[in-house]
Amino acid sequence: METWIPSEWYDDILDRIASATQQSVCSQKPTTFYEAYWPGSIWEASKAYTVGTFVASPTVTNHIYECVSAGTSGSNEPGFGVNQDQTFTDGTVTWKTHINYSIVSVPMSSSDFTKEDIENGKQLVVGEKTGALIYKDGIIGYTALLDVPNKKLLHITKATSVLGTPLEKGNLTVFYSYNIKHIAEQ
Repeated sequence: METWIPSEWYDDILDRIASATQQSVCSQKPTTFYEAYWPGSIWEASKAYTVGTFVASPTVTNHIYECVSAGTSGSNEPGFGVNQDQTFTDGTVTWKTHINYSIVSVPMSSSDFTKEDIENGKQLVVGEKTGALIYKDGIIGYTALLDVPNKKLLHITKATSVLGTPLEKGNLTVFYSYNIKHIAEQ
């Protein structure tokens, strides 16, 4: 039996693609922006940080850290938090801990995907990204679309790939599609 899909759903998914500023590949299905977002910088000693800045630990854990009180980081690496919403002091900076599943996060533009009409809706395919910075190795389970300025998780779809060495810069190929009929049946 065919599932009837309102045409507005097509537009909604296309709008999410168009408004995404980053795509992130994750080891697990993210439910929040913080689980999908991987910052572009690693924590540094004796550095000034402003509120809202995100960093990753140099030891690459499954967490990211949000600056909630501005200041200068300490001269030694702090004891990074491991529990959701845990806060800790680092020099004069206060950090908040967020669980994170992201393996790599890269900017996205309209040229990074194609749109095709298919029998049950529209299919959007994302191809190869170059210059991606891979922070962690592992299996990609999901791909997320992010609105970074507004800290929103826009959409999630499954993906399949295996990454190599952590902290490796190079090409990342993720082929996946948004099938509107499939989304409606979830």
